[in-house]
Amino acid sequence: MANPGCLLLLDDALGRSVAAKRGLTYTGTLGVLIRARKEGLLPDLGAAIEDLRQTTMYLSPGLISAVLAEANES
Repeated sequence: MANPGCLLLLDDALGRSVAAKRGLTYTGTLGVLIRARKEGLLPDLGAAIEDLRQTTMYLSPGLISAVLAEANES
């Protein structure tokens, strides 16, 4: 691997599939937000998710519930 320790930020399924096949480490936008919340850098994950919902990014209700539960905000 040319850049060990790097983390790709990918939200689309095709990109994640290619990264997985190549053994690359990746996360999505919500993964970054969860980590920021857990590290105390983001006071309100729910508000950040609501802001994302106002963009073109689709977030299913089930995904939102799972993310909030993982960050202990359910």
